[in-house]
Amino acid sequence: MIETSGDLVEAIIHDPWSVAASMRRIHRFGGQRAGCDVLTHSVEVAHRIAPFGMRLTVWALLHDAHEIITGDVVRAYKSYSLNEWQRAIDDQLIEELLLGLSERERAHLTAIDVAVGNEEYADAIEFQLTGDAAAAWFVDTVQRWVLMPKQEACDD
Repeated sequence: MIETSGDLVEAIIHDPWSVAASMRRIHRFGGQRAGCDVLTHSVEVAHRIAPFGMRLTVWALLHDAHEIITGDVVRAYKSYSLNEWQRAIDDQLIEELLLGLSERERAHLTAIDVAVGNEEYADAIEFQLTGDAAAAWFVDTVQRWVLMPKQEACDD
């Protein structure tokens, strides 16, 4: 069971299937849109940011992984303390997975994340991958990053 940021890091490294399965069980916007779960959303964001490199692609896959611990809360209802908690989880993931993202890169991803979310909310999106295919792509990409030689990871 993933209950802490440390548990989440360990699961990403050693059991990314459980992370993908957990993200797949969390329905976005309180389930307002059928088939719109955190995994599918994250894979869509990752597909859109992929041209900017592997580090950003991996972060796109994991940018909402904190919701495994905190749950999905609609932006308008997030408190300052919840935002800070999620940011702390994100910072630990970025550090321990050697993603080394700048604030500019995080802002770029946030812009894509918001655009995808707006399309989901308006029911104006056709996802590239869903279900088992999304989970398999997530796991393959995360495992390639985790297993990548550290020097190569830092050069991305």
